[in-house]
Amino acid sequence: MNDGKIAVIDSGLGGLTVVKLLKERMSNENIIYFGDNARVPYGDKSEENIKIFSEQIIRFLMKKDIKYLAIACNTMSSVALDTIKGLIKVPIADVINPTIAYIKKEGLTKLGIIATKATIQSNIYEEKIKNENKEIQIYSRACPIFVPIIELGLIDGVMVDDAIENNMSEYKKINPEAIISGCTHYTVWEDKIRRYFEDKIKIINTSAPIVDYVEQDIKGKGMINKNDKKGGIELYFSDSCDRYKEYFENLFQDENIKVNENIKL
Repeated sequence: MNDGKIAVIDSGLGGLTVVKLLKERMSNENIIYFGDNARVPYGDKSEENIKIFSEQIIRFLMKKDIKYLAIACNTMSSVALDTIKGLIKVPIADVINPTIAYIKKEGLTKLGIIATKATIQSNIYEEKIKNENKEIQIYSRACPIFVPIIELGLIDGVMVDDAIENNMSEYKKINPEAIISGCTHYTVWEDKIRRYFEDKIKIINTSAPIVDYVEQDIKGKGMINKNDKKGGIELYFSDSCDRYKEYFENLFQDENIKVNENIKL
């Protein structure tokens, strides 16, 4: 079982940042990724549909010899975690709980949260953070335009700058100590968002805490792949990936990746 694959799932390309960090930490592991870019964004879908989509992805991955599942999508983690746990009997890491643990250690008193509409409406971040610290001030905002623009492969330019300005300007007035970037897609713009705030507000990238957790959990459970050979990366997408090609090349420069497109679930 130790030579099985680590599966990472997301609604599109956002979770690839998790794949990159995992490979940097555990280069000999084999990683399989599914991005449901045919139905992205999940953030404006109903809870019922998010659960259905999640189940379809899991059933596809159950045929792929996986030993561990990392849910890199905040929307899936907030809405469909119990559904996923009921389907598959491998260890599972969601993206939200490791982020909450990180927030607890930071001892923050004033916090912003940006995420998809579904994640914000679930209220999961606020509830979990308040359970740990009832005194913390939390300012949440849904940013539904971010994911569609990122899925177009846009990393820079006027459209990106306008989207950040229109959705983030209120935080300049609120001035929180940190902002949770509660969607792994947003990691693509992390540097731009940080510069927008002139590095005065800490941006908490949810990709890093889940990778920390997965690495520690796999080691703690004795599930490390002991093969000396560098592991491979299999990427599966439910639609075409033409618009991602440059992003793939920049993200996985030295990795052996195999891209599979237009997968029917």
